[in-house]
Amino acid sequence: MPLAHISLPVSSLAESTAFYTTLLAPLNYTIYLSLDSTIGLGPKYGAPDFWLHHCPETKEGEKEGVSKTHVAFVAKSKGQVRAFYEAGL
Repeated sequence: MPLAHISLPVSSLAESTAFYTTLLAPLNYTIYLSLDSTIGLGPKYGAPDFWLHHCPETKEGEKEGVSKTHVAFVAKSKGQVRAFYEAGL
């Protein structure tokens, strides 16, 4: 299964956006979508596949070191999704 998209938690959305737009510019990535706490970047004339989201400090009751990274894969069928899920268990 190929990757569909990835989303990284960042402490400063503005600084991270500036860094990643500069870093990804040689790959023709631009800002595709900009929301209050989320930025979606993707190749020019493509869909966003690299996301940044503002992630505040750990809240009371949350475990330290818990990652808020999100990775999504492309599946061709519900059966493939189910097999992926079962393998992960």
